Amino acid sequence: MVLYIDTCYKILNVALYENDKVLLSYNEKLENNMTDKTLKYVNRLFEETNKDIALLKKIIVINGPGSFTGIRIGLTIAKIIAFSLNIPIITVSKLTSMALSSNHKYKVPLISARRSAFFAAIFKDQEVILKETYIKIDDLKDKLKDINDYVYISYDEENFDNIEKSKVNFEKVIHYALNLEPTRVELVDANYLKRTEAEERNNL
Repeated sequence: MVLYIDTCYKILNVALYENDKVLLSYNEKLENNMTDKTLKYVNRLFEETNKDIALLKKIIVINGPGSFTGIRIGLTIAKIIAFSLNIPIITVSKLTSMALSSNHKYKVPLISARRSAFFAAIFKDQEVILKETYIKIDDLKDKLKDINDYVYISYDEENFDNIEKSKVNFEKVIHYALNLEPTRVELVDANYLKRTEAEERNNL
């Protein structure tokens, strides 16, 4: 049995997976009280499926990029559960999860980083064409000039013609994640891609 947690950006995504299928999942807009809301939906997964959390074998957590606060909340909850049950964690990038959830061949997952910049990557099916990076939109478009028939994937209402609204495909992402190497709890870290503004101002 596997627990999936994603609190990185805009939408809370949690799911419980067992025997090659998703038993139950929830998508909920992330606003205030993110920690309480995430814990509430995680608890509901086990209550509604009548499953014992003690039987969990792994946790998949999306570790960024995205909201700094959201990333920390998801990682903290995943670490606490994993530590208490002595089970491993598998981390997956938010951009990878967005790309995997799309059926398009060429796809460009985007997460707004403000000031006309994005966290972005370019995928051909599951192959990474451009490694995830913090990038200005004009530079990203320049890298796409030789690629035809691609879509942007985003949670935001970006001003692009070829845009696909991001919605997680739990089974695809979980199947992908289960082929990755787990990480010991104490070594799990956030994938911010960019330092916070406070860190940059203080040159930390």
